[in-house]
Amino acid sequence: MFKTVLALTKKELGSYLNSSLAYVIVVPFLVLSFFLYFRTAFVFGEASLRAYFDLLPWFMALLLPALTMSSLTEEKTKKTLELLLAHPLSELEIVCGKFFSVSFFWFLILLTTAPLALPLVLFSKFDTGVLVAQYLAAFLSGLLLISVGLAAGSLYKSQIAAFLTGAFICAVLIFSGMDFVSLSLPQPFGSLVSGLGLNIHYNTLSQGLLDLSDIVYFVFGTIFFLIVAVFNISRDKLSEKGRERRKLYISFSLVIVLGLLLTNLLNGLSLRFDLTESRLYSLSPATKKILNGLDDILTIHLFASPDLPAPTRATLQNIRAILSDYQKDSSKVKVSQYSPQDSNKDAQLAQSEGVRPIQFNTIGSSSYQLQAGYLGLSLRYGTQTQSIPYIQDSQTLEYRISRLIKKLTQKSAKTVDLYAGLANTPQLGNSGLALNNLSQVLSSLYSVESLADLTKISTNRPDLLVAAINSPLDPKQVEGLKSYLDGGGRALLMLDKITTDPSVTIANPQTLNLEDLLKGFGVNLNSNLVYDPSLAESVQFSQGQTTLLLPYPFWIRALPSDPKFPPTTGIESVTLFWPSTLTLTNADGFKDTPILKTSQNGGTLSGSDWAISPDKITNSEISQLFGPLTLGALVQKSNGDNLLVVIMSAELASDRFASPNNQNLSFVSNLADYLTLNSDEIVPVHQSANPSFVFTKPWQPAAITWGLTLGVPLLVSLIGFISVWRRRRGFSRTFNL
Repeated sequence: MFKTVLALTKKELGSYLNSSLAYVIVVPFLVLSFFLYFRTAFVFGEASLRAYFDLLPWFMALLLPALTMSSLTEEKTKKTLELLLAHPLSELEIVCGKFFSVSFFWFLILLTTAPLALPLVLFSKFDTGVLVAQYLAAFLSGLLLISVGLAAGSLYKSQIAAFLTGAFICAVLIFSGMDFVSLSLPQPFGSLVSGLGLNIHYNTLSQGLLDLSDIVYFVFGTIFFLIVAVFNISRDKLSEKGRERRKLYISFSLVIVLGLLLTNLLNGLSLRFDLTESRLYSLSPATKKILNGLDDILTIHLFASPDLPAPTRATLQNIRAILSDYQKDSSKVKVSQYSPQDSNKDAQLAQSEGVRPIQFNTIGSSSYQLQAGYLGLSLRYGTQTQSIPYIQDSQTLEYRISRLIKKLTQKSAKTVDLYAGLANTPQLGNSGLALNNLSQVLSSLYSVESLADLTKISTNRPDLLVAAINSPLDPKQVEGLKSYLDGGGRALLMLDKITTDPSVTIANPQTLNLEDLLKGFGVNLNSNLVYDPSLAESVQFSQGQTTLLLPYPFWIRALPSDPKFPPTTGIESVTLFWPSTLTLTNADGFKDTPILKTSQNGGTLSGSDWAISPDKITNSEISQLFGPLTLGALVQKSNGDNLLVVIMSAELASDRFASPNNQNLSFVSNLADYLTLNSDEIVPVHQSANPSFVFTKPWQPAAITWGLTLGVPLLVSLIGFISVWRRRRGFSRTFNL
């Protein structure tokens, strides 16, 4: 059978490679998909193909039925199917030969999209594992939709009918995973239909998480539709042979039953493989150490509604897998799941443990809807309880759970004093910078106290001072801070050497009165304004009645100076607002290490009265480049003890710019852990955020956009033209005898 299928595959693949119709279908797909991707690829500066692979299933729903529509219908129209069956060929061999040929052609099409990774390779540090997972998800999804196309083609003699039916079934598979479909159906049918949809399995795999239940979905779904194709082209034979018909019915049933059983079994076992380089979906060594140190039973109660929206159900699946990893790693971890919406007893338990129902925004059959539900958990250790009332995403769940476990198990919590300087915007007056989100994040492990006066820091003696300073300190406050640091205190200082006036869009340097103190540690604060066109954050600006999204070079996605620096694990960039540079001199008794930097295109403005409105920034102002500039530094004592971190942006973690799941908050929280905990106790914040593109020339994004959008389709067109021309030339060749 293998040799027969291989011979048929070669024959069919040759017909695709030498057919003008295949290239007529493929080239417009490449042009349109590349164009739509590059419309936004460089707007936000994120080095990722996620936007492209989010679009790809919709293109596949049209492309693959178009490629398969003639595979069987043409055989029926030309009556060559009967001729094939007259040979020692089975219907299964014919279908498999056509399936493998289209699958290999689909693989070649995916290869033509590989140049999309070129800007990632040249201008960023991307995650190879995620890229491999995205292409694997696209290929497996393609196999499923190819089998759908063949099944549709087996029903008709008309290619148009085969295409329309195949595209419709593909669209149904994609739409099945969407909210408005699952919510319009009663439970449990809504959840069942959502699980049969393509999206939830495709998205999980394309994020870099290889779940065997998703592989089972793709494999058994593909086999099912191939059997449908075999059944349809065998109908005449089967009507006369009852035994063969029964064998095919049994095959149908076995595929469906085995697929459902294996999917449910693997969901329960949570057999997953983390393909990401930073191990986003694996428990960290610090978490395992925390679990090994448990002296008592840790009970985790997961509260989840049965009718969650489709995207949230995918989050729930990941939550279950993470909790399963906790349970596997320690025999003292016990996990139970409850459904408060189905049981008053469960609802009372959720309320007593701090988990409340929340409102989900969902898309109903005809409008947006609010849906109440539960998705939270609680941890009980001895007589103590901590809770996460709502789990918005699973990517930071390990970090949150492990910190709560450490808080439950530690004998006494370390203390953090939080100081916020005066707000520098007229809208906020003298209320001070708001650091509520940061306080909430730090409170998951530390005992956090607000500090209104730095003169009291030497009296309080906290384990860590976190200070956002954006206005000059008086001498007494500086002396209090000096006394605290000289006494062995540790501090994380977020500083603004720039004062901005939003009403006139002007920025000026300012003196914080900390300059001499920090110079003693080898850290010099420079009075300049940093810009970086390559790492500019995209910001919305209003121009009349028009809102524009523009790169703003004074808001910089600063890069880690050393990717192996523990606080930057899982964090690709940190946004700094109107930063200044640091100069490090390594004073006696101290070692200074850069931790944040600009790209090679970073530069500074000196002087004063800088125009910071985007419509007033001229190319001449940002044309002088100085190479990577230091924007943050770690100060250690000569014996290696961490003492001080200085970041040149006071609003780095303010509520105005940092939402609860923001990378800036994660970075500051990591720094706090690094300054107060042992290195093997730090649980990294796993973020799926993508690295930034770092272009060295302003023309490079446009060159890549049009070079790939036009170049790849033209190259494929040329290959197709040569293949078709050579074939026709071979047919027209005459021989003289």
